[in-house]
Amino acid sequence: MNKKLSKQVENFTIQKRRLLVVYLYSLKPMKNLKRFGVVIYVSRKMNYVLIYMNEEDIEEAEKRINKFHFVRYTQVSYRPDMKMNF
Repeated sequence: MNKKLSKQVENFTIQKRRLLVVYLYSLKPMKNLKRFGVVIYVSRKMNYVLIYMNEEDIEEAEKRINKFHFVRYTQVSYRPDMKMNF
């Protein structure tokens, strides 16, 4: 392993991410949502988009996304808050 790569691996920290579900009236202006995070799924039949983004940015991004005219409403995923030990 070269020195640059090993230095990058040492400084690597895992970002806390959260899913945001955005329900839309129309999918045409959906490209505007790509700047908020990583779009992982688009449902063309039910008109919703799944976006992963950093957890510290989610409140501000949700407010900004809700102001768009093509957005019905948004939901934040509660999965990181639940205990997954069964």
